[in-house]
Order: sequence, then structure tokens, then C-alpha cells
Amino acid sequence: MRVSTPPDLADAPRALREFANVVGLAVATDIIRHYDGQQLYVPHRIAPEHPLMGLVKAPDLVAQLERELGGARFDVSGLQYLRRVERDAKIIAQLNTGRAASAIAKTFGISARYVRKIRQRRDLSGTSSSVKR
Repeated sequence: MRVSTPPDLADAPRALREFANVVGLAVATDIIRHYDGQQLYVPHRIAPEHPLMGLVKAPDLVAQLERELGGARFDVSGLQYLRRVERDAKIIAQLNTGRAASAIAKTFGISARYVRKIRQRRDLSGTSSSVKR
């Protein structure tokens, strides 16, 4: 049973999307944080001592990972993407309080123009809690 890719991940790196579809975003995030910048082979049978076992933990998710991605190789990236999404969520939270774009930009070391782009994406998405990239 595959999970549909959340809209926020539509342009995320392949490894993050694939893992999120199979084991969910929280576990996928743990995998990306652990393997970022490395190549990862997902074995058909994940041994108990394999690092993936410690990251995935739930036996049903391990079985699903083996079934759906076993034998696949990934050039794992996505940490930069995850950090950007987390930062943008913090920016949106500050925008929602009414804080000025220029003050937010100074706090995060980005331009006020980029803060306005984030605000525009928030307004277009129709929500105040998610960032669409």
C-alpha cells in the first residue's frame, strides 16, 4: 500500500518522494537525514543490524520497504530541501503574526523579496500552515 505524495513534495528530490510514498514522511525524513549525500541500496531483505532497521523500526514498514523498494539504489539528497521547507514554515508563522517582510528577511538572512514570494505561495495555496514549492 503506497501513500500518495503530499503536494509539498511534488518537487522534492526523488529519494525523499519515494521513501515518503512507502514509509511515510516522518520515517523518510529520518532516512534522508541519516543518508544525505550518500548512495543507499535498499536490500530485498533488510538484516536486523542494517541501519535502515533502526530508522524504520516498525516491522510492517520494513516489510513494505523491502517489497516496494528492495533492490533499488538511491543517490540520497533532500536535507537542503527539508531545511528550506522548515525555514519557510517558520517564515509563514511569522507572516501570520503580521510581522513585516523586511524584519523577517533580516532574521533569516534572506531578501524581503523572497519573503514576499513565500507569502504569495502561502496565499495561492489557500492555507497558512503549508509551503508549496
